[in-house]
Amino acid sequence: MDYKELMHKQKQLDEIKIQLNKEFFGIHQVITQIMDTISPWYLFNHLQESPLIVNLWGLTGTGKTALVKRLVELLDKKQAFFHFDMGDLSNKSLNRELSEALKVYEGDDYIICLDEFQHAKSKDEMNKETKIKTDFNIWNFLDTGEFDFSSIGHWMKPYISRYDSLKTWIEYGFKLENGLVYINQQPQKIRGYIKRLFETEETDEFVEFFDKSERIRISKLFSDRFKNIFEFDKFYFNSNENDILCLLFEASRKEREQEKGKMKKSLVFILGNLDEAYRMSENFNADISADAFYKISLRINISDIKYALKRRFRNEQIARLGNNHVIYPALSERAFQKIIEVKLQSIATKFLEYTQIKLEFSDSIFNMLFKNGVYPTQGVRPLLSSIKTYIDAKLGNILTYMLENEISANLIKMDLEKNNLIATYIYADEVLASHKLQLDLSLENIRSKTNNNKKAVTAIHEAGHAVVSIVLLKEIPSQLNANSTDAESDGFMFSDTDHDIIAKHQLLKMLARFLAGLEAEALIFGESNITLGASSDYQQATEFALKAFRESGMGGVLGYHQKASTQNPFTFESKLLHIEDEVMKLLHEAKLKARDILLNEKTLLLKIASFLVTNNSMNKSDLENHIEGYAKSISLQSIKEDEGQNFYAQALQNAVTQIPKEDLAPDQKLADSLYEFLSLNKDQA
Repeated sequence: MDYKELMHKQKQLDEIKIQLNKEFFGIHQVITQIMDTISPWYLFNHLQESPLIVNLWGLTGTGKTALVKRLVELLDKKQAFFHFDMGDLSNKSLNRELSEALKVYEGDDYIICLDEFQHAKSKDEMNKETKIKTDFNIWNFLDTGEFDFSSIGHWMKPYISRYDSLKTWIEYGFKLENGLVYINQQPQKIRGYIKRLFETEETDEFVEFFDKSERIRISKLFSDRFKNIFEFDKFYFNSNENDILCLLFEASRKEREQEKGKMKKSLVFILGNLDEAYRMSENFNADISADAFYKISLRINISDIKYALKRRFRNEQIARLGNNHVIYPALSERAFQKIIEVKLQSIATKFLEYTQIKLEFSDSIFNMLFKNGVYPTQGVRPLLSSIKTYIDAKLGNILTYMLENEISANLIKMDLEKNNLIATYIYADEVLASHKLQLDLSLENIRSKTNNNKKAVTAIHEAGHAVVSIVLLKEIPSQLNANSTDAESDGFMFSDTDHDIIAKHQLLKMLARFLAGLEAEALIFGESNITLGASSDYQQATEFALKAFRESGMGGVLGYHQKASTQNPFTFESKLLHIEDEVMKLLHEAKLKARDILLNEKTLLLKIASFLVTNNSMNKSDLENHIEGYAKSISLQSIKEDEGQNFYAQALQNAVTQIPKEDLAPDQKLADSLYEFLSLNKDQA
């Protein structure tokens, strides 16, 4: 083993990891995991017997493809890299593409990227088998690194056919000198045919009998004879027609032995967006905090990923993906801010190189791009698009104005004033001129169009949800909004609390939270003035209660109760009406509970609503301040104490300690007696 080379390669990986962390934001752990996973492939590729598979899963626009491509560049493996979009395979043959890859790349350490892999699914939404878009056996390739070889060359024939053709040519007088076909030296009878076959130009004196890609393929057939393409070329460029004839005959034999393309030493990246795991992916609300989605995404684990894969693929297929699953988080607010910062710095650097004029951006520009470009679940693409629209597209106007008005500036400061981009031209600290460009800030325009009546109703409605959440469930929402850009709602309450356990006694409380928005409206505006905006609340409350009663045994009727179907034939249907009566009763009880809480905490309700009307949005810190200042029946301290409780773990531990001694095993009885004896006598010791 060459330890010096090994240390050099390890140093390269370490340096690449540092560089990737400089260029990509919010995915430090992802980069570490990828670099650790590919290390055996890079350091000990000669020992690999099957492809190394690395799965990257995440929301769209989080940098999966960009990271892989940049990694390939830093590894200096562009020639070894082959990228396939699994959502666009209808007119492509992976067999043919990979066969070509075997021909054009000299090494064995291929890097294959199967992007948008969720589209390669083998099951549809009804759990039925789907028609595969390609005849390529992806799963066998992932398992073995082998695929059905597709012979490609300008002849499109196997080597035995080419052997027969060359043999006939030689009989006509065909000559080959040092691997080259000299056109004018060929017999007149076959000269025209050779020109057409090799697609020669009139000025061509000679052509190579085998082009480079074909020589690479043949050299791999003779890996026992030639260590690399250089050794093969040394032989080839000293060959005549008879040498090549013998080579083709031997190649035909080896081709029959090697009917499959082999990429056992390859690195395969599987990239995909799994909406089933990233359940927040359908939420396009630009007003929800990116950090809230980021926090939720951190809870996604390998079990969630495999469950999501099960909705699309068969079990044996999931097994072939292995266990190297790299789970991308949603981008945090800091990640988006860094992307804006780096992108603007790049624009300023290029502008300076092109014009010799410095470009500076104010904080208001940063804030504008964040507010109008960030859709947390859609990743970086909308943000980059906004930067192009609001900054890149305006630079031409800014330069044109400067030239038309003969302004000699060495600095242009960019600022925002309402919906206008202000370019201030400066030379030696002296302001020479300013230029105003109007911006169409789509999200800001939506936010600024405020209907006071609608905003007041929305503020009370969302404050109602928040108050009941705080008092009954002891959960402080992470965000409240009374003026949303979301097309489906005027406002929202968002909580990133993970309800991994829902107890029976919480059903009433959670239903009360669903119904609290409309109850708050009734309390403040009167029953006759409630609005029609609570349909989604009632829908969620009803679905939640019915699911709990029908499927989880929370009601008075035993069993699993749903409407029978071919997909789920083992279910009760006879007592659905009885269950619905129970749900209706619980919903009425929850409604009264919400009303009582809101009456008791009316001051807190009004103060939260008032804050929302003025500020549009509240975060968790704002709500905590309001709890401390205006809550009557709960304190911030009691909420924080409740967060640290482990009821079920403690209840189990207490139950175990109460097992009667006569039920314990002899060794346990002895241990307990000894512990009791030592405890009683510890003061005397």
